[in-house]
Amino acid sequence: MNWSILKTKFFLRVYLMVTFSCMVNMVSGKILLISMKHFIIASKVGLVCAGGFALVTLLTSKLMQNKYFLAGYVFLATGVIDYFTHPTHFGAHYTEAVTTGLGAALISIIVSFILDKKNQPTA
Repeated sequence: MNWSILKTKFFLRVYLMVTFSCMVNMVSGKILLISMKHFIIASKVGLVCAGGFALVTLLTSKLMQNKYFLAGYVFLATGVIDYFTHPTHFGAHYTEAVTTGLGAALISIIVSFILDKKNQPTA
């Protein structure tokens, strides 16, 4: 697969995982309360995380293919960026950032396993 297409797919994957997790955590799981304001804030977090991941992958492409590195990166970057982007909506000052990072990492692992199964050759 073309390297630029692969990088674009990973950028979008990280952006969507982080944005979704951030939006859901901002409204404490009450998805009917999600507004355009929530989407804009979550999109900022998602774009910064995806941009950071794009910079990391400039160093090496092997990291991009490791599902556990990706999940770890998504957890750490999402947590830190979420913490500094907006105030928490529940718990201590760091609670939402940690749960958003954990949610994004969990989504990352699930998506990685689904894509691995999908890309396995059939006998």
